Amino acid sequence: MLISVYPMMTSEPITNNQPMIKLWEKLFPSLATDEDEFLKTLLDSSRLVHVKAKQKVFVPGASCQHYLLLVEGHLRVQILTDSGRQVVLYHVNPGEDCVLTTSCLFANECYPAEGITDTDITVISIPADKFHFVIERSIKFRQFVFSTFSKRLTDVISRMELSYTCSIEKQLAQKLLKLGRNKRVIQMTHQELAREIGSVREVVSRQLKKFEKKQWIKMRRGEIELIDNSGFKQLIATN
Repeated sequence: MLISVYPMMTSEPITNNQPMIKLWEKLFPSLATDEDEFLKTLLDSSRLVHVKAKQKVFVPGASCQHYLLLVEGHLRVQILTDSGRQVVLYHVNPGEDCVLTTSCLFANECYPAEGITDTDITVISIPADKFHFVIERSIKFRQFVFSTFSKRLTDVISRMELSYTCSIEKQLAQKLLKLGRNKRVIQMTHQELAREIGSVREVVSRQLKKFEKKQWIKMRRGEIELIDNSGFKQLIATN
């Protein structure tokens, strides 16, 4: 992780005080236990790292030196294709780790993709040597790391499978329903939507205009308002 490279990043040590312990217990409860002495090593060696929005946390070819646990904000992990197209692999949300970082730590390899902050973020950063030390000795930590790793790998495979088996029309419908699950107005540009489904802006814009013509959505600059979700659901259900 390029903590020392980007000027928008600041860090502070996590001292073993009650507020920080409560933070750990709230977001990573399976790692907050007095029964495992090695988990205390994680807490004692951790630092809180703050990164501004729209910053690169890691880039392809960078060495992986820290294990990351997200506390606040949202981190997007994506790859850049040979044609220059950005394709999102997954998002990291509060209470989750970055499995690409985990993979690089296991393999002792550099990052093959980039991590970009969608918002201001705060992460718990644990040095690589402490990560290896604890994962060799703590059953609870191993269970946490491998369970999240397995889930995220399944999600990425499902995303790739969807891109090959579903039309852009259906992929976009599914993405809009997912993004609008708890809100009516989605604040996202056509370019950002294209990146989410591994397409290009021109294709997404054409499809969104078709949705708008059917009165399923209403578009404004940087926003998409969902009008008729039943239309999307019917589209997704068709063969």
